[in-house]
Amino acid sequence: MARKKGISKQNRRRRRARRGKAPAALVLLCLLVGAVAMVTAVTIFFKIQIVTVTGESRYSKEQIAQASGLQLGENLVLFDKFAAIDSIFAQCPYLDEIQMRRRPPDEIEIIVTECVPAAVLKGERGSWLIDKKGKILEKTTNFQGENFPVIVGAQPDSPEVGKYVEFLQQDTKKTLLFLLNTAEDDDILKDIEEIDLSQQYDIRFRYLGRFTVRLGTTEDLEKKLKWLHTITEDKLSPNVTGTLDLSDTQKAARFIPDTN
Repeated sequence: MARKKGISKQNRRRRRARRGKAPAALVLLCLLVGAVAMVTAVTIFFKIQIVTVTGESRYSKEQIAQASGLQLGENLVLFDKFAAIDSIFAQCPYLDEIQMRRRPPDEIEIIVTECVPAAVLKGERGSWLIDKKGKILEKTTNFQGENFPVIVGAQPDSPEVGKYVEFLQQDTKKTLLFLLNTAEDDDILKDIEEIDLSQQYDIRFRYLGRFTVRLGTTEDLEKKLKWLHTITEDKLSPNVTGTLDLSDTQKAARFIPDTN
């Protein structure tokens, strides 16, 4: 009798265990059906029908939309957004930033910002227009550098349009970009005609068509540019030409007039 009771208790436990498993399996089945329904809905209903482009640039909206490689009827959710952005950058090198937003049920918005040219980098095999981040915007063998400083004495390493410039000389990129950005923030970049980076301890540039500025290194650059403003704007007459030596911030700046 005791044995029968033991067997009966085991059977009741097994039946309860089976009843406990049934709801869990049912929940799992419902979740699976829901997921399949969701994927089916996304695949069927969310299709790209509209591609809009916002932001000013030299490229037409049609050019940018075509460069993205997006096709009408393509799935709005499942397409590769990053591949589309890379495709636009490859074909439109003057673009600085690209954002891409999905706008259900059927629209993609492409938001673009254009690069601002900052300088002309002159190399042995041509010249490259770059922005202040060092992005190469275009190549030309006959660029006069109008309105942009011309960078000499720094040889780019395998330059390619749409890529960021690298140099054969160590630390040249860091020096150049710091100089370009600081000069732009100081609003003098437009007044610089040429920057010579042949010797990074003796950087020089032509300024206002009247001065050769000896900068030395870029150390204490903001202080050196303050000296530049003080001397050229307050202490020298408009017709004076010569060399400004700002290389040593531990000593007073020196002006050496031209003798010609």
